[in-house]
Parts: sequence; C-alpha cells; structure tokens
Amino acid sequence: MELLEQENPEYENLILNDIHRTFPKHPLFINDGGLGQTALYNILKGYAIKNKDVGYCQGMGFLSAIFLSYMNEESSFWFLHHLVKKHQLQGFYQHSMTALNVAFYVL
Repeated sequence: MELLEQENPEYENLILNDIHRTFPKHPLFINDGGLGQTALYNILKGYAIKNKDVGYCQGMGFLSAIFLSYMNEESSFWFLHHLVKKHQLQGFYQHSMTALNVAFYVL
C-alpha cells in the first residue's frame, strides 16, 4: 500500500500505544509485533492517512480486528473505509465525537 509509505507521526505513536490493547487474548493479536498486530497497525495507519478528517480513534482498532479475523489486510482496510463512509460513521470517530454525543443523547 502506498499509504503506508507516508509518515504520520501524530497517529503512529497513538496506534502503537493502543495496538496491544485490542483483543490481547485473541490468537491473532496475542504476539507483540506479530502478523495480526502488524496488519492491524497497517490498517489503522493507512486509514488515518487516507481519511485525514477522521484520523485515528482507538475504537477503530476493534472493528478492524474483527474484520481481520475474517478477511485479509487490504480487504479489511477497504471494508473499514467503506463502512465509515457509507453509514456516515465519521462523527463517531472524529476527535469531537459529535455523532456519538448525539447518539447518547437520543438514548
């Protein structure tokens, strides 16, 4: 992926700090720096670069990890991208979390 060649220090450190917290007991993600964690890092970094309006939020890791359990890294990336776009979930993951606040208010 060309996106991964770009640097994004703002999110790279956050992602690295969070990655081990995402399903730490799941066999795919149990090994630090293993295939699962590396793929998850790549998805999250790529998404943060591709969608600069949203960037990265810790909750994205759990969605992406579930996708990785069923499909390869690239498919998981595009699935996350299209899911957020099609269902207008940007507001749930932006720093302001506007949509999340509205959803809590409705509840």
